[in-house]
Amino acid sequence: MAKLYSREMSKKDLLRRVGNLEQIAGVRSYVRTEGKAEGVRAVEVRTGGGLSYTVLPSRALDISTCEFQGIPIGFLSKSGVTAPAYFSPDREPWGGSFGGGMVTTCGLTNVGVCPDYKGEKMGTHGDIANIPASHVGTFEEWEGDELKMGVCGKVRQARLYREELELSREIVSYLGENKILIRDTVENLGAERQPLMLLYHINFGFPMVSGDTVFEANVKETIPADADPTDVETYARYWEPGENGNHHCVHHDLIPDGEGYVSASLVNRALGVKVTVRYKKEQLKNLTHWKLLAEGDYVTAIEPCNCFGKGTAGEEQNGTLEYIEPYEKREFEVELSFERI
Repeated sequence: MAKLYSREMSKKDLLRRVGNLEQIAGVRSYVRTEGKAEGVRAVEVRTGGGLSYTVLPSRALDISTCEFQGIPIGFLSKSGVTAPAYFSPDREPWGGSFGGGMVTTCGLTNVGVCPDYKGEKMGTHGDIANIPASHVGTFEEWEGDELKMGVCGKVRQARLYREELELSREIVSYLGENKILIRDTVENLGAERQPLMLLYHINFGFPMVSGDTVFEANVKETIPADADPTDVETYARYWEPGENGNHHCVHHDLIPDGEGYVSASLVNRALGVKVTVRYKKEQLKNLTHWKLLAEGDYVTAIEPCNCFGKGTAGEEQNGTLEYIEPYEKREFEVELSFERI
């Protein structure tokens, strides 16, 4: 049963009190009409537990804005929500189409900077986040006394003479709960083996990020992603904008629990909010942890991934590049949970 407003409620209990579920929760679709976001399809999901978020079918079913009990959690970049028609890796410095949001998908054949791989230009963090989804559906379904709600669809990254990869995505929440479950299946529909790089760029901004914020995880080992070894000493701490506004990035090797899951949390005790990212380590072997605490670009990201952000060529040289065989399917699940502390 759903817990709503400090009481346990069955389906019958709720329907006796509410003639239209949209009064408290549900899924609502709309289209943006202004600026560079014009034409972008969006789906708002409200769980009734205080969590609301926006999924963008026009951008790989990524998650844009996200609020928990009225508090903004995610990060929106200066670029904002941008229609995929503006994306052109050949003429655009990276960031022009990166809106941030709660979750941006990076991949499917490149993560990081890779100017060239086997004669092919690879855009930073790949193309997938700029591809509109097809076969998009929204749902509100009762499963006994539990109301399941969310969005699903397919995103195809396919080109003549190149890859034919399909991402099937389902984003699920339940009435009264404050969780987002992302279920992804990547399938190689082509006859050739392809690189498979996947990173979930989970972004946090003010007020979730402040000098009161800390990062928590069960870490086995941390290594710097860049040249600055002091990043290993300071990865758990945050500070106010501009105090040390450079990029800071590390990789964490997390210790799984008895079921093979690992988790990492961002905690702001002054705000009284904790957000936890949980996933299976066998699916996503690395956790990249990025901070850019500059004025105007004040953001951190928790990034479960199956790579180390070296780009396709760099990962291959490093022996860490994963591949997906012809007609193979790979499954990934990432859960975000939000709670008061």
